[in-house]
Amino acid sequence: MVDAGVPPVRRARSPMTALGGAVLVGALVAVAAGVYGRVHDPASETTIRWFFTSTRHFKAWMTTLALLLAILQLLGARTVLAGD
Repeated sequence: MVDAGVPPVRRARSPMTALGGAVLVGALVAVAAGVYGRVHDPASETTIRWFFTSTRHFKAWMTTLALLLAILQLLGARTVLAGD
């Protein structure tokens, strides 16, 4: 008979399980990118067609966005560390 007032025992997830899952997802993404690169003919065809006129413009905007996010990450870390 199970007591309704006692929650079931949950085992803690091993850090190695989380690491293994992350490695598996990374490997799947790498394989998918490799297959796409092998099959895709890079005849100066733009892969992303939002409002960018060329792949260079897309890369420039994405680099700017990545730098902005990195700066915000550093400012957030500084704020958290200054609060301690």
